Amino acid sequence: MSDEAARLAKIGREEYDLIRMHDAPDADEKTKYECDLSLARYQVLRGKLALEKVYNEEFVTPSKMRYLKTDLEFAEEYLRKLENTPPSSPVSE
Repeated sequence: MSDEAARLAKIGREEYDLIRMHDAPDADEKTKYECDLSLARYQVLRGKLALEKVYNEEFVTPSKMRYLKTDLEFAEEYLRKLENTPPSSPVSE
């Protein structure tokens, strides 16, 4: 397994654990907020990794590039919203 694949697998496992913590019946608002924040950071990281990988490909369609850039922009925007919102305030996606 390559370093990148191992890194993505580790992120996936951590995201799974965060989702379970977030959805636990006894999770308080602070815990849910912290889980959402971590998940948003992982989404940005995955978006950046995807763009790096695409830049190394020989042939990339403009639509694929546009999709990945847009996905990363939305992830970064959502992360900024979360970082600027106190844990008790809901954030709309």
